[in-house]
Amino acid sequence: MTELKHLKFQKADGVARITLNRPKFNMMNIDMMSELNGLLEGLLEDNEFKCLAVYAAGKHFCTGVEVADHKPENVKDMIAVFNRIFELTE
Repeated sequence: MTELKHLKFQKADGVARITLNRPKFNMMNIDMMSELNGLLEGLLEDNEFKCLAVYAAGKHFCTGVEVADHKPENVKDMIAVFNRIFELTE
């Protein structure tokens, strides 16, 4: 697994715990969503995986998508990586 910059990950006894780790607001930027997709893809391949719990560091769980990523040159990547989260969790 690659080093996580914006998330924390633990797994024990079939339970995976992902912590959003971009306080103060845990806004999801493209990098954070890519990390999340990588973890979710790995869990889908894990035969011992049973349950996922999502936590957040700090006071706020998640206040949405990073406004700074809403640039014309980022739109295609942002939409693709954001949609992938939902494809992996259906």
